[in-house]
Amino acid sequence: MASISTTANVHAPAAPSGRTAPRHAPHSVWTGARIFAVLFIAVLLEMVSQWVKNAYPQYPAAGGIISTFAILTLLSPGLYLIFWLRDARTLRYTMIAGSAFLLANQLVNLTGHLAALNAWPVLGNDSALHDPVRWFCLVAGLVLLLASLYFTLLTTIRAESQLRSERVELVNEVERTRRLTNALIEKDNVYRAAIAQAGAIPYRIDWASKTYTFFDDRIYALTGRSPDELTFDYLQSMTEDVRYIGPLAGVPADEVRDLIDNRAVRNWHREYKFKTKSGEERWLSDSSVEVVSPNGLVVETVGLMMDITERHREDEAIQRNERYFRALTENAQDLITVLNLDGTIRYESPSIKHILGYDPDELLGRNVFDLIHPDDRGRVLRTLLEGLSNPASVHRIEFRCKHADGSWHKLESIGRGMSIDSELDGAVINSRDITDRESLERQLMQSQKMEGIGRLAGGVAHDFNNLLTAIMGYCEFAMEDVPEDSTLHVQMEQILEASSRAADLTRQLLAFARKQIAEPRNVDLNYLTQNLEKMFRRLIGEDIELKTCTSIETPIAYVDPGQFEQVLVNLVINARDAMPQGGKLTIEIATTILDEEYVAYHPEVKAGEYVMLAVSDTGFGMTDDVRTHIFEPFFTTKEDGKGTGLGLAMCYGIVKQFGGHIWVYSEVDRGTTFKVYLPRIHGEAANLPGRRAAMPAKGGNETILLVEDESLVRSITVQTLVERGYTVLEAPGGFDAIEIAAKHAGPIHLLLTDVVMPKMSGREIAEQLKPRHEHLKVLYMSGYTEDAIVHQGELQKGIAFLPKPFTPEALARKVRNVLDQVSEVARA
Repeated sequence: MASISTTANVHAPAAPSGRTAPRHAPHSVWTGARIFAVLFIAVLLEMVSQWVKNAYPQYPAAGGIISTFAILTLLSPGLYLIFWLRDARTLRYTMIAGSAFLLANQLVNLTGHLAALNAWPVLGNDSALHDPVRWFCLVAGLVLLLASLYFTLLTTIRAESQLRSERVELVNEVERTRRLTNALIEKDNVYRAAIAQAGAIPYRIDWASKTYTFFDDRIYALTGRSPDELTFDYLQSMTEDVRYIGPLAGVPADEVRDLIDNRAVRNWHREYKFKTKSGEERWLSDSSVEVVSPNGLVVETVGLMMDITERHREDEAIQRNERYFRALTENAQDLITVLNLDGTIRYESPSIKHILGYDPDELLGRNVFDLIHPDDRGRVLRTLLEGLSNPASVHRIEFRCKHADGSWHKLESIGRGMSIDSELDGAVINSRDITDRESLERQLMQSQKMEGIGRLAGGVAHDFNNLLTAIMGYCEFAMEDVPEDSTLHVQMEQILEASSRAADLTRQLLAFARKQIAEPRNVDLNYLTQNLEKMFRRLIGEDIELKTCTSIETPIAYVDPGQFEQVLVNLVINARDAMPQGGKLTIEIATTILDEEYVAYHPEVKAGEYVMLAVSDTGFGMTDDVRTHIFEPFFTTKEDGKGTGLGLAMCYGIVKQFGGHIWVYSEVDRGTTFKVYLPRIHGEAANLPGRRAAMPAKGGNETILLVEDESLVRSITVQTLVERGYTVLEAPGGFDAIEIAAKHAGPIHLLLTDVVMPKMSGREIAEQLKPRHEHLKVLYMSGYTEDAIVHQGELQKGIAFLPKPFTPEALARKVRNVLDQVSEVARA
């Protein structure tokens, strides 16, 4: 444990080497001079005493009295020296001995004046030894006193020299002490200022009394409590959520509190939460150290308390942000990668598992360029270097990255350099797997391209059908005037055959463009497919095995049966052509459910129940490039003269027209499967119409208003109807038709009008004429229609329609059929 010792080092001047300094040395040489003067006076008094004795022998007592004063004067400095030099044993004994001899001399001298003592041996005045003894004592005493005086003066001089040296040393020591004191005061002020600036509150714990002493009143404002309330027990028990740091880290707070109470722990470093008197929660940092006495006992603990509430709140905010951003990173669907400057992977988010199939820790330390497609590494490296050189800029790039299963996935990445400090230099990159998105984009582009081609095809078919109508009509009229066995008649038949084939092409174009008029109904695809099976066997030949798998559940779809037959026949013919050496052809009908997962990869599809028609072959298959163009009109892989390239385009248009979709799956040298999905209908299937033999069309005498902007079609139509007995009022446009109808006095039985015309459509003409002609019936004709008489490709209920191109016979039959229906309605 840390501790502080209370033992102080006291620095005092050392005594001169070789002798012991006197306890109380004379203060100056002047003191010695005074002693010498006293001794001089004592000697002078003694001489005066002797002179009085010799000059006035009749007064011996006077000389004795003066001599006594001399002795006392002589003894006074001796006693002084004996007091001050009591530690100097030699001088003391010498002074005592000298004083004793002088006293003896005085006593001997006094005995000479006392009659009672004259007879004493040695001391008596009559004794022969009286004067020798007296003079011996006097001389011995004077010698000893003079020796003491000499040594005293010598000692005084030495003491003065030593005192002067000690005084200099003392002055220096005082100066050093002053500087040290000033330095300590300055350090103390610095420490106090630093502690105050840091917001720390110093305290001391006296373990003998278990009391806290605080050296800053801020503790009372911080806790909201008075000094009497901040007792040892309260301060040790007010802590909550204690976090010990250092040797006590990890020890339960209750155990540490018991150790403190038992004085087993006297210092600590901890952070804890407490509640102020007002109930506010605050955090304190408490660090302490032991103070050890000279005998090694811990007497107290000193420490610092610091309010760290704001820091703790900031730390909590940082931790919350860290948890938040970590949660964002670890739960992000996009891939987040952190790279070092050399491309080494420092971090991978967990999303890499579902994007590229790797565990995040599996790639740490690997170079990112090991995963990038060789053809893309150069671009990625240049982009990375640009980002590192300019961290403020954001860079975007697309590249291929290797999946854990060995496949290549297309990633779209956006990143920027990091230059916060040397440890974080590198780049952070967000990546998204766009493999599926690119596939969907290609599908969308393909769909949009097909839609554009369809609109173009519809416009071409409209004009082309008008021309075919005129060609086929005039050719039939010409054939009526030419003998059947003539060469010209045969040539005209070839013209009709070619026109018929051209009409088939335009119908296929219209089917692809979804402009063909359909008459849909609920159709059982099992029944329809089984009815066509015999024809399929004749189409494919004997070297191809045909297998038909019908659905267990009734597969009803809302389609035009004739158009759906075209789809099925085209798919069978394409499968046959893909197997020139024979193989296996499978037609499968089934009901299925397309869920949201399927829809996610096929954006044109809506989730729900569907009827599936699958046509599979074991032929040579097709490449991905061919597969992307397979539904485009006039695209074909067949030899010249063996295909128009409109069959699959027509299938595509028909399926789309009925709310379905068609997909192709193919592998080279393994075969192809076309899957057609049509919305499933829950209900009864309508009976398929039977085929009846065509009868020659009858004529009539009704009045027909013909509106056609194409002069060739209008001309052949007028000729056809007039030859069959009808009265025809012809008009090149809508306004002309309304004017002609207004001027005509008789009834108009039928309005025969083109649908698509400039300025006014056929539907608008009919709506203006019907109020004036109560029994007027309408027959529309067109090479293709917009939304005038159809709704989502289906003919509106009660609408009579004749598609172009048509033959005069077909025109006459349709007109007669509409007029007869009118007559029946009128009779009813």
